[in-house]
Amino acid sequence: MEPIEEINKHLLDTYGYFAIDTPNFRVVYSDDQYEKRFGTFEDYNGSIFIRRVTETREVPKYWHIKERYILERAMPILTPDAQKELVDKKFDYYVVWTFETGDGKKSLPPLYAVCHYVIETIYANAAARVGVAYKHPYWDKKINPEVRKAKLEEIEEYLYGNESSITDSLQSGAGVGFTKQGEL
Repeated sequence: MEPIEEINKHLLDTYGYFAIDTPNFRVVYSDDQYEKRFGTFEDYNGSIFIRRVTETREVPKYWHIKERYILERAMPILTPDAQKELVDKKFDYYVVWTFETGDGKKSLPPLYAVCHYVIETIYANAAARVGVAYKHPYWDKKINPEVRKAKLEEIEEYLYGNESSITDSLQSGAGVGFTKQGEL
């Protein structure tokens, strides 16, 4: 496994800062992340209800994601309700990618190459949405095609190699999926 400090240094060197001392992207371990939230909390002693109180508490940020590495992105908090709940923060980190198998049953070690691929894909899609040309580094024609193909296949296998039978059926054409038009 690549050291997290090394991955985060590469991310900082490549993608810079969101604000002073705040990298745009970082990799963290889900169980180590806490945040201060304002809200109404219920306290229990086992199954016995103790009290309901409205206050600011430090709580696990990723209570729903256990024992996983996460690629996060710093972004502004835009709604007043979210700013109040997150105790007047101007920005926060949001999940971009969770390092786990396609079925979510197993954790995967973080790799800088995967972070880079995911971030560049985000940038390419964002640019396309606003009609701006964007050159994804792995699509650069100057790179030897065999090297580029091998690198993309390696990353694709890492990201999607352990998919479920449902996604395999959809990919092979044996299954059909439906979505409402206009929804993501």
